[in-house]
Amino acid sequence: MVFGMPFFMLMTKSPWWGTQTSLNCCLTPFEKLESGKYYADCKVKEENFPNKDWEKECAELWEKSEEMVKPFAS
Repeated sequence: MVFGMPFFMLMTKSPWWGTQTSLNCCLTPFEKLESGKYYADCKVKEENFPNKDWEKECAELWEKSEEMVKPFAS
């Protein structure tokens, strides 16, 4: 614990720093935000999708989600 804690503290964010991006997005006027983008460290970050058919996976996830909530739909 004595040796590992300093490295842990260097590699993680404090709760205050961890909330800054969320607060930035909440307090920025809606017109200035970029819809559908990924925000980190109070900036838009580039998405890092692997080079595979992610659109197909998104469609499969949507179908599976519909199947799972069907028993609860009225």
